[in-house]
Amino acid sequence: MPTSFRTRLRSGERLIAPLLTLNSPPVVELLAEVGFDWLFIDAEHSPFDTSQMQALMQAYPKLKGVIAPTTVGVAAASRVVSQARKCSSIRVTGLGLPNQMRTYVKSGCVKKVGLWNERDFGYLAEYVVHNLLAGKLTGKTGQSFVAGRLGKRTVQKGSVAGYGAGPVVVLSKPLVFTKRNIDKYHF
Repeated sequence: MPTSFRTRLRSGERLIAPLLTLNSPPVVELLAEVGFDWLFIDAEHSPFDTSQMQALMQAYPKLKGVIAPTTVGVAAASRVVSQARKCSSIRVTGLGLPNQMRTYVKSGCVKKVGLWNERDFGYLAEYVVHNLLAGKLTGKTGQSFVAGRLGKRTVQKGSVAGYGAGPVVVLSKPLVFTKRNIDKYHF
């Protein structure tokens, strides 16, 4: 029996995948046959809706999972997987609004979805700007400050969304919506 993708990934094995920015089922079908370990289909910078998800499932019947970085994409993938009764064989996750994802999460078709905590982003941004204007921060790596209820934050060297290396202040992990907590959120 072949070793699972998860096991191979956790062991540190290098797994090879092409990045597809074109949602083209024929291309997906062709690349699936070539023998890549997995396929990375960009569902954020190209159209990804229910018809694209249906075509993807048809072109790649061995599909095991979808990670969609937009609420439109994760909701579309969840809807199609649910309607096809494939929840136990195709895992769906990504970034999504709780109101759009509630049905799929509560049914168990989607185990969890995340979303950046915009309230805390704004809160942290106010502290960063205040400290910059007060001359307490210069953007130098290693500088620290206290951001109210968010606690101590440190300026780090890093890359944000492909905009190049530079100083960053990391907020925290995203909000994660599960069957247990999704009813606490209404947006």
